[in-house]
Amino acid sequence: MNTKRPLIFATVFVLFGCSNQEMLYEGDAGVYFVIPGTSNTIEYSFLTTTGDYIDAEIKVQTLAQPQDRDRHFTLAVRDSSSTARPGVDYEALPQNFVMPAGKTETTVTVRLLCTRRLEEESVCLALRIVPQGDFTATIPSRSEVCLTWTDQLSKPANWDYIYKMYFGEYSRVKHRYSLAILEWTPEQLSEAENDVERLAFGGIFMNTWFAENPTIDENGKEIKPWM
Repeated sequence: MNTKRPLIFATVFVLFGCSNQEMLYEGDAGVYFVIPGTSNTIEYSFLTTTGDYIDAEIKVQTLAQPQDRDRHFTLAVRDSSSTARPGVDYEALPQNFVMPAGKTETTVTVRLLCTRRLEEESVCLALRIVPQGDFTATIPSRSEVCLTWTDQLSKPANWDYIYKMYFGEYSRVKHRYSLAILEWTPEQLSEAENDVERLAFGGIFMNTWFAENPTIDENGKEIKPWM
């Protein structure tokens, strides 16, 4: 099983100054998600990766001073906003997480799984912070995060007329691996249709790569060199 190198389409964001006026829960000790921009959604894609999962890392910070003991905070799945299924689309999460002693920040890792379902649609996992235990407060605007991921990829309309000359017969696996190995986005591949030099380079490179790395496509057939 290969580890995913995630392509994240959300703008990397930092939490701008949050005042105590945003606190809706009583108590001094609280935690919040550190999430990009003004949106609480972070998007991931399997299009330019070759493994079976993505480890999504979400930072959580505390509103309180560090302490000399581990402290615990609780996360819950908001079922009404989630379409992803535990154990199928992602690995089920524990409810309790640790803020290590002496720290004011930690990382929650969610393993997102690549399934056939993602070829047709994206899925969402909505997580929320539950104010209780060591942390009885949160910042409302940063108390929830929604992870979305997909693997939707379609054959370019002109593959058989242009790309086939350089990349051979089409398969989704060949398409996805080519994007990942060449570090091209689908948009860059589309833009390259009039760039013979770039297509030739990409085709030769991937022909050699598949020759050296036996790979099975979605139809159970090995992708053979085409040059």
